Amino acid sequence: MILSLGHNSMGGRQHRLAFDPSASRHLSRPNDCPADAFALNSLRAFSKLSTLLYFSLPFSTFNLAQSVTSRNISARGASTPISPAIRTLSGQSNCPDAKLAASNLGPFISHHLKRFILVIVAVGLFHSPSAIAQDKPKRIGEIEFFGYSGVDLDKVKAALPLHEGDEFSIQASEKIGQVRDQVRESVRMLTGHFPTDVGFVCCDSQVNWIIFIGLSGKTISYNSRPPSSIRLPKNILTLYERSMNALSEAVQTGHTAEDNSKGFALSEYPPLRSIELDMRSYAVGHESLLRRILETSSDDKQRVVAAHLLGYGRQSKSQLTALARANRDSDSIVRNNATRALVVLVNSNANLARDIPSEDFVEMLLSGTWTDLNKGSTLLAAITKGRNPTLLAALGKTDLRERLIEMARWRTGHAQAARYILGRVAGIDEDRLQHLVDAGNVQSILDGLPSVK
Repeated sequence: MILSLGHNSMGGRQHRLAFDPSASRHLSRPNDCPADAFALNSLRAFSKLSTLLYFSLPFSTFNLAQSVTSRNISARGASTPISPAIRTLSGQSNCPDAKLAASNLGPFISHHLKRFILVIVAVGLFHSPSAIAQDKPKRIGEIEFFGYSGVDLDKVKAALPLHEGDEFSIQASEKIGQVRDQVRESVRMLTGHFPTDVGFVCCDSQVNWIIFIGLSGKTISYNSRPPSSIRLPKNILTLYERSMNALSEAVQTGHTAEDNSKGFALSEYPPLRSIELDMRSYAVGHESLLRRILETSSDDKQRVVAAHLLGYGRQSKSQLTALARANRDSDSIVRNNATRALVVLVNSNANLARDIPSEDFVEMLLSGTWTDLNKGSTLLAAITKGRNPTLLAALGKTDLRERLIEMARWRTGHAQAARYILGRVAGIDEDRLQHLVDAGNVQSILDGLPSVK
């Protein structure tokens, strides 16, 4: 598993408050009971502020905050001055409007109590160098490139505003987006064009940052945005959000193993596993809806969630077809989620590879987007276990082989898929290939490749 930063857990910025809007209307006469109105206005402000901060602070800050709170705070036993305020207003207020408003706001605030705690912890971490030093990767472990044919990488590396070994924390960088913009501008100044992608990934084996920078990529024709207004229920969007938060906690605490044997991912981390089982229950009963949303919804967030949950549905031809088609979605997170679901399916049943149009994912390797390379290569590494000669011949073509070699030379675990693929293109026996990959012996794999005609 990886956490790629730059997006929040819903893959976008379109979030809404979830409390009953009628609560706002019940304070239309504040002069009737000004003290209660003041208290309720404060509660509403608290709700809005905590949600605003939750989706405004860098997502990476919340990764750390979740790690801290999971170790030190029990949300079940937590209490704040807000709780008695709600109880007092709903049970003892003389103002009927205040009592009704409190009853509406109370469940919302209770539901988001953990979020409020995370906001407080995250804000503290955002301004606390000592806390970051204890829990956050302190350095840039690796800066990796792709699409760099004909480019002097040494000059690019020298021009970047940050380098391997540099200390890199939220405190120092202020915002991931700001650093990304600086990297983009430094590449443009040197090469004459912006990079195709700058991806910040947590984490390498030393719990340090990895940065992937794309210098070129093929222009791939993606589907236009679908027209439908079809939507998932709000509680299912919340379920997905909870799964992303639990995934963050799992990665931060080192619980990254998962079981793919059933055709859908089940984490070893109990809180995430419980949510995944809930997603399975929903997906089995709503497969048709998930396919329709993935194929027709105009809302990127809806398609992101549908792609993820469809992977928890029952194995079927229609499931595979919908997930495979999503690799041409205009949103990179939709493509990421759909392709990951296919990886899990193929890992559970190699025969399913025959029903996946592998040529579409071959082209994905030439994308300028890092997540396309990561998930596309992972899927193709699973499919090429069957050693289909036509597929291996396609992967051995000059442009694809060049891209795979770039990826195979990465110094992180993300290189393994490319190494497997190239080893099979080279015709290396599977047992020996496994040994070479385990040993990190990239050059022996590359030496086995046939010469390009």
